[in-house]
Amino acid sequence: MKNTTKTSHLYALGFIATSSFSIYLILPLALGGMVEDLGFTDQQIGYLALISSIGLALGSLWVPIRRNEWSFYSLARWSLVFLMVIDLLSIFATDYYSLSALRFVGGFFGGVIYASTLSALSALPMPERGFTYYVLVYCGISALYMFITPILLQIGAMPALFGFMALNAGAGWLMTPSIRAVVSTQNTSLPKIQLGFLLKNKLIWFTLMAYLFLQMGCGAIWAYLERIGDFHGFGEYFLGVTFGISELAGILASIMVLKIGNSKGVLIPIITGIILLSVSTLASNFLPYPIIFLLAVFVLSGAWAATFPFFQKVQAAHDPQGKIVSLGAVVNLLGKGLGPATAAFFLTAQNYNNVVWTSLIAFVLSFILIFPELRTTEKKHDPTQSQ
Repeated sequence: MKNTTKTSHLYALGFIATSSFSIYLILPLALGGMVEDLGFTDQQIGYLALISSIGLALGSLWVPIRRNEWSFYSLARWSLVFLMVIDLLSIFATDYYSLSALRFVGGFFGGVIYASTLSALSALPMPERGFTYYVLVYCGISALYMFITPILLQIGAMPALFGFMALNAGAGWLMTPSIRAVVSTQNTSLPKIQLGFLLKNKLIWFTLMAYLFLQMGCGAIWAYLERIGDFHGFGEYFLGVTFGISELAGILASIMVLKIGNSKGVLIPIITGIILLSVSTLASNFLPYPIIFLLAVFVLSGAWAATFPFFQKVQAAHDPQGKIVSLGAVVNLLGKGLGPATAAFFLTAQNYNNVVWTSLIAFVLSFILIFPELRTTEKKHDPTQSQ
């Protein structure tokens, strides 16, 4: 089938999906700002990340069970309006509980936007093309926002940051006609999640749990990187530049994945990715030198961007009809919140060692759960095994 989707529409959908959880793009700096400006504790910011992630997960889960007459376009367009309002209200929230409630509701609408946009991309004749543009936009916007965020925090602290997030949602709203353009000739109905299908395919649960622990490990260290850097005496400007540069690693990693394609299977890329994630996590805290910290964050970002597509490929091998695509999105978002919350539970005053150990344990569990699946998937795609 000939692909007639305009590149500009794909870029627009990438931006809309990214705007649905813009606070996660700058999570280390945003959580650091809540500690410095609003007086939140290190434990509170970890739990707040979980609360927001639960909202995101519920919103994503609601999309596939919505009433069919509510199109992806309508869902995203109205949800962006509500998200913009929530961001504006967050400007005036100065206590932990009111901000937590707002970010939960904002997370729900963000989840609706996220799932609606990715579902629209999955309806394309060549969905991998659309998702590639999404990853590129995600990494590019993340890099830009990491440079902007320290300036916003200096100028107007958290109110300025939430105001910027509202503008970001507004920009996404202006781009929503691209969703209608992309799905106008495609089937916009998602397969329903069937409990029987999941129960008969128990290996899927191992794959999903492995994906959950991977995102927990990444989420835990990512949320507290700014606090770790601050603890070791690295300046705010240095941290902003470091996080901005690290997002460029995601772009390079995405291009590398496109070049590799199927040539390396899934076993080697995932094992390599988990090793790099573990080593960079250790280095970020236990080798407190600026250049080491910069390199560690750079490798961490690149390793994550290069690893998660192969996790998705393993899921697809057991789910060719896409019945758990929305469930995988929920697991992804829950992992990003459970990681920081778990790290917060074990956190001790001004000591971030337990954050690192939380991430490492999550990476190890992810590897243990995914390894049997990796061997199975490798055999299925090994031409020597089929002869």
